[in-house]
Amino acid sequence: MQATNQFMKANDHILEATRCVNPTSGITVEGATLTDEGRRILKQVNAEASGSKNKDRTPADEKISRVKGRTPVTSAEHDNEGDDSQIVPLYQAECDPDTGEAKTKNVGVVTNAIMTWWKGLGNRDVIDISDDSSRSTLKIDHSTEGDGFPNGCMSLTSYIEAYEEEQRAAIFTYYDGLANLHFDNRGQLLELVNNVNIATPYGYWQLISNNDSAFTVRYTNSICLRNVGGAGPSLIENMVEAAGEMAPAGFSFLFNAIHNEDE
Repeated sequence: MQATNQFMKANDHILEATRCVNPTSGITVEGATLTDEGRRILKQVNAEASGSKNKDRTPADEKISRVKGRTPVTSAEHDNEGDDSQIVPLYQAECDPDTGEAKTKNVGVVTNAIMTWWKGLGNRDVIDISDDSSRSTLKIDHSTEGDGFPNGCMSLTSYIEAYEEEQRAAIFTYYDGLANLHFDNRGQLLELVNNVNIATPYGYWQLISNNDSAFTVRYTNSICLRNVGGAGPSLIENMVEAAGEMAPAGFSFLFNAIHNEDE
């Protein structure tokens, strides 16, 4: 801002002189900037104005029409890019279809990033948030066609998980053809999974033991969303796209290798 000498003298407790040179014209502009005290006062005024606007607001004002299932979540913007502490609090309202009881759950930073990405594709809000709001899950059923797949098509199920305390998102992808495998030689199966892991540049494969003789293979990768600000949905998209590239090829290789071992 530009300021006269009289203005500066009258407000020297909140303003201090500054000088800026236009890099194009070379013209020097004399102006003023806020002092630390000035910034403190401005922050206090903004906080008081915000509190005055919301002081008479009651929980009933936040209540969303009671309908079965979930209601859309109010959008929020980041005040400061990369500063998750500035995110406007979000809530998800649910109504139990059996009891009619209304529940309100907090929508955390990671959950909001997943939700924003998912709804940005034109999908409805179908994310499940835990009662303590520390974790959420989005289930996606999808399929991929290809000559290398059994019967030319592979149906997959992915779960995108949000872990709010860790500020982490993860995706777990399953293929029915590699679920509940009855394989006597666990070591041989583990070797096959490790060979695929070596050739997988992003994420990795896990062998889950269901019981003594049944196993399930899944693909997973994860990302940290701490202090990423508005970049969260884009990072979720990158994570999901990586899974979409890695999972089908790995599942196809493992399926054919395991069945060749059985023959």
